[in-house]
Amino acid sequence: MRDTDPDILVGFEVQHASCGYLLERSAAIGFPLDRCLSRCPFHRSTLESRPDTYGQQQQSGIHVCGREILNVWRLCRQEIKLGLYNYTNVCAKVLNKRVPSFPPQLLHSWFQHLASPHSLKRQVLLYLLEKASNTLLILEAMELVGRTCELARVFGIDFFSVLSRGSQYRVESMLYRLARTQNFLLLSPSVQQRQSQPATECIPLVMEPQSAFYSSPVCVLDFRSLYPSVVIAYNMCYSTCLGKLVEPDSDGNVKLGVSSLRRAPGLLASVREEAIITPNGMAFLPPDKREGVLPRLLREILQARVAVKKLMKQVGGDVKLYRTLNSRQFGLKLIANVTYGYTSAGFSGRMPCADLADAIVQTGRETLERAIRTVEEGRQWGARVIYGDTDSLFVEIPGRSREEAFRIGREIAAAVTAENPAPMELELEKVYQPSMMVAKKRYVGYSYDSPSSKPVLDAKGIEMVRRDSCPLVMRVQEKALKVLFETKNISKLKSYMEGVFMDIIASNLNINEYVFAKEVRQGTYASSTLPPAATVNATKVLRDPRAGALHAERIPYVVVCGQPGARLVDLVLDPRELLASSGMLRINAQYYITKALIPCLERLLSLFGVDIRRWYLELPRYSRASSRDHASHEGSIRSHFQSMHCILCDQLSRTAVCAECTSLPQVALCTMQNRRGRVERDLARLCRICVSCVGSMRLVTGCDAVDCPVLYDRVKAQQLWEASSRIDWGVNFLEW
Repeated sequence: MRDTDPDILVGFEVQHASCGYLLERSAAIGFPLDRCLSRCPFHRSTLESRPDTYGQQQQSGIHVCGREILNVWRLCRQEIKLGLYNYTNVCAKVLNKRVPSFPPQLLHSWFQHLASPHSLKRQVLLYLLEKASNTLLILEAMELVGRTCELARVFGIDFFSVLSRGSQYRVESMLYRLARTQNFLLLSPSVQQRQSQPATECIPLVMEPQSAFYSSPVCVLDFRSLYPSVVIAYNMCYSTCLGKLVEPDSDGNVKLGVSSLRRAPGLLASVREEAIITPNGMAFLPPDKREGVLPRLLREILQARVAVKKLMKQVGGDVKLYRTLNSRQFGLKLIANVTYGYTSAGFSGRMPCADLADAIVQTGRETLERAIRTVEEGRQWGARVIYGDTDSLFVEIPGRSREEAFRIGREIAAAVTAENPAPMELELEKVYQPSMMVAKKRYVGYSYDSPSSKPVLDAKGIEMVRRDSCPLVMRVQEKALKVLFETKNISKLKSYMEGVFMDIIASNLNINEYVFAKEVRQGTYASSTLPPAATVNATKVLRDPRAGALHAERIPYVVVCGQPGARLVDLVLDPRELLASSGMLRINAQYYITKALIPCLERLLSLFGVDIRRWYLELPRYSRASSRDHASHEGSIRSHFQSMHCILCDQLSRTAVCAECTSLPQVALCTMQNRRGRVERDLARLCRICVSCVGSMRLVTGCDAVDCPVLYDRVKAQQLWEASSRIDWGVNFLEW
């Protein structure tokens, strides 16, 4: 540390492990490690002063004077969407490679191992070194440091504020610099002033969709940067606002946001012909009288972004420059999109103005309504609007081809753009064919960017793209939609779903597909009954207080079979516990089919009048009953009377091999040896895969990477191999 003097300290998880653990240990033994790490040894650290609770929930909560500490998993949580944000899954998704994961207790036992101390200690050190190296590679792959530096330059704020502060801080930084050039000061309202301002009254237009399946093309048209364009086009700003068209009070004041506006007598009358009147009754000066600070800021931002994107096309093979420019245009896009939120942040805003925010929203709503009327009245297009959401229109073109839909969509975009002042522009984003409208903000379809492009299944709001479901539901729903869109044949869809049901009942799927992963926020649950993820986390904390989830961390769990009538929270387990049960616990097929899979497909297939639940109930009775046979037998008749099945034909038998199979000894022996050989080959293949990741065969069994599908296959193969030892026992029943 003293030799390199780094600016940034990095750890994948720096609260329970890494430097956070070291700081806690040093504090426990009275060693001032925090001051040794600091560039200002006499400055009090967060360990000595009041803890940063907000920082602990959002970043690392550790502050060392003169150095930045980055908590990589929380940064990944902000940058990318994953089901799990543990070390192994982030490496798999970001670095495209699988890495092992060993629990701390196992690493400690290896490090203290006396039989072969040097080799195991070396493995532990190599594992930790690789983890540190991969953490740096993750930062590099996400371009986090370089992009954050570029955003700091664009916004005019420091490095850590880009990561830790919200959008208001960024907007105010740029707004303040521009306002000073025009001799304006920014208002800083008190809490009482914010609370006294009227609430916002206007909301964006979100239509109730016409829920149906659409085989005709559906054009998706989108206003480019609607709210920034509205601000620029109508010169909406704090500095150009004349207030509502109402009479002032006795003092000549008009209420405006958190303060009041003293309007000169006759001011409205003098600009009545030129003033811009918004749908909510607000008046603004035209740009030739006074250009607002917000419109000027947004116009310069959008122009700068266009210039940067144009320059990106000319950089050639300079990858470093291209990344820098891409980070810059991304930052400009972010700041433009959040400027409206700065005006409407009434609870904790720095300079909220409900009247200005309502003017922006209501003008955008009226613009969208006017566009809908233009489409409905354009008889030459024969189109109809089936859904609208804030700045987007979904327009069905009945009876037309995809090529005609693209042509009509461009014509509609040009006609609507011509009706609105610059820079407001409606553009054709894509065409869906076929598609399904389910509900507000829930739709799916095959998306085309051009008439000749290949279709891409595009969805919003359904389980296929949501992270609160398990991989099984996401995969099956996606495949079912593809079968439906490509064949338009309900019978083929039924055949596919019956196969899925049978695979789940027969336990033919990888356990990885059954793993839910949901966020845990300790201290926020009002009910005494915790949700499943929090229940699993509470069980882990009882065994190891440091193993508990951090704030908003995703906890994996599976649902297993249990007693009839058991609550869901009594059936959830950590996937590691399921693997350690040696086959005594089984996945609850009934729950996954009836509570997870069927409901998500019912919402889609009900548009066709299809009852998918009936498809499941019509399966052969023995298939559906087998899922119940896997439940715990404690307290049932099976706990008192033993039943044995033939290891070859699975028929009831008093011996390991039934009489019928014993009568054909050569066939029975050949069958048993083939099964054992197949299991051994599968286990050897999976172990080779694990060794290529872990590095040594003796370390394979210690890996507990719950996101790795090979782990579940290997454990299952290991259990089958151990069970195959019964085959040798069964050979004794064969008579030659």
